[in-house]
Formats: sequence, structure tokens, C-alpha cells
Amino acid sequence: MGLQKDIEISELYDIKNRFNSNSNRHYPWENDLLKNSTSTYIWKNENMNQYLTKIQTMLVFILEKMNFARNFFNFTVHKYYNEHWA
Repeated sequence: MGLQKDIEISELYDIKNRFNSNSNRHYPWENDLLKNSTSTYIWKNENMNQYLTKIQTMLVFILEKMNFARNFFNFTVHKYYNEHWA
């Protein structure tokens, strides 16, 4: 959303999006991605807990970059559109 706002002229962006209610739409899935999708038994191990927290940031980065790859083939959406997860 921020990148889309930076690309366009600010006045035009505000006019186009004045009726959009984007508040409270985004669930913070980045924080609990692996914790919700893996077993709790794995997280009890101290070494695996440290390893998974480091891996989680890389996994979130990869998933967010998939939006740009998906938008590359979708000509109806701007290439930096990032509202798919909301």
C-alpha cells in the first residue's frame, strides 16, 4: 500500500482511494506464520525455536515477493499492488 502511494501523485491517490476503508483489514500473519502451521512440539525444543524464528523472516520475505511475480502476469493490476493478503 505504501509503495503504491509513493508511485502515484499524492492528490490523485487520495481522490481515488478516499472511500476505501483499509483500517483493520490486515491480520499480522507475519509474526505467527510458522507457529500456526507447525506442531507445538517442535517449538518446545530450544534449538529448533531459535532456528524457526530466523527462518520465519526469510519465509515471509519470499511469500511477499510472490505478490510481485503474480502481478507480473496480471495486466489488470499494478505491478506493485500488495493487497492480496489483506
